[in-house]
Amino acid sequence: MDSYSEIADCYGNAEIALNLAAQRLRSDKERRKGSLVARFIDFVSETDAEDAERMARENFVDIKRDTERQVGERLQEIAMSSMAEDVDVASRRSQQAAACGTSLAALQHVERLLDVARNAHVKLGEAEAACKSASTMEVMDAFSSNKAISAMSHMKTSAAKTKLNDAKCAVEALSLALPKSRQKLDAETPDDFLDLVLDFADFPIDFMSWLNKVKLDTAAKKCGETQERIAKVIGDLCAIEAERRRVYEQGTSLLAEIDRPYLMAALEFVPQAIRFAVPQHLTT
Repeated sequence: MDSYSEIADCYGNAEIALNLAAQRLRSDKERRKGSLVARFIDFVSETDAEDAERMARENFVDIKRDTERQVGERLQEIAMSSMAEDVDVASRRSQQAAACGTSLAALQHVERLLDVARNAHVKLGEAEAACKSASTMEVMDAFSSNKAISAMSHMKTSAAKTKLNDAKCAVEALSLALPKSRQKLDAETPDDFLDLVLDFADFPIDFMSWLNKVKLDTAAKKCGETQERIAKVIGDLCAIEAERRRVYEQGTSLLAEIDRPYLMAALEFVPQAIRFAVPQHLTT
């Protein structure tokens, strides 16, 4: 097909240009061997021949990558065009592709939840550490009249407040991100996971009150307790992610089975010069 010829010509021209540049570079280096000055210049700087070879190599790498992309896209176009002539197969593929899209969206949803949950877990750990550090400094300040220790204690407490506020925002983001009703969750998700996720969504958290009304060590303890609870949620979400990934990968495998005979038939149009660009799963 004409499009393949154009792709092959572009790749071939880039390959020829690279070979010529490499040959000129070898000749240039051979010519320089007899001169110490030339060899020194060659050692400390990039010669015109080296620059030309580098640019040709970089261009070849780009063209090769683009060739692989274009061959894959063209194979898919030819296969889909051929499949369209078989209404039953085309309809089955359309349904399977839609199912894959749905399962991918479900997987990506859980992945986003995991990102938010992991961020909250990290922020709580940072807040806990900051509160413990500030609490220790507060004790030292209580038994000392040293102004430097007092200033340090104030700084540590201020830092703890900042970390607590960061943790508060992260946990609130998680609470907002988690599903608020069973209807919003995928029906295939195990009920025990749903209950845990929904239970956490209603977990009341008022971080700043811990710092304003109670001691720093208590605030640190509360952060640790909340972090443990989020760690459990992360574990449950990981299980949901694994199941949704299994469903998605199973769906894409079925889709690939539908496409494969049509893609294999389309291979005959690919010129030998660019056969390297055929997707690996079609060559094994």
